[in-house]
Amino acid sequence: MNFEVIVVGASSAGLFAAELLAKGGKNVAVVDRSNGIEPEERTYIITPGLYKVMDDIPTELIDQEIDTFKIQSGENQAVIHLASPDLIIDRAELIKLLASRAEAAGATLIEGCEFLGFETDQGKTQISMKKDGTSFSVSADYLIGADGVHSSVRKSLS
Repeated sequence: MNFEVIVVGASSAGLFAAELLAKGGKNVAVVDRSNGIEPEERTYIITPGLYKVMDDIPTELIDQEIDTFKIQSGENQAVIHLASPDLIIDRAELIKLLASRAEAAGATLIEGCEFLGFETDQGKTQISMKKDGTSFSVSADYLIGADGVHSSVRKSLS
């Protein structure tokens, strides 16, 4: 398998990057170690800056809008009024939407695939992965680590 771009991590950042790259004509694959796009149910609090990059957020994803924060410490309290409301979004539904949009744009989703490491040789990156107990290598021009705070991609740089 050869791709121009491999994105490790099928969370919101990785899927959105894959969608944009695929729309731009790149041959993109998103690999994720989980079997299926079924993220934990929880909410995101997102600033309205999301509209700058994703102006077509379906209204059904927005659970609530918050225009005021109250902060309390002991007996002291402060009220912060936001110029634009923050959005409370269902994370699982956002990720499912982004996965379908990435696939519709032409990105390939490879689930149940563990990232093992990479090396670069003559301008090509060889990415080592394991799926169903079988190790294999994929070639790409670019590798994007979107696999979270404990990133395996980042750790493989050490």
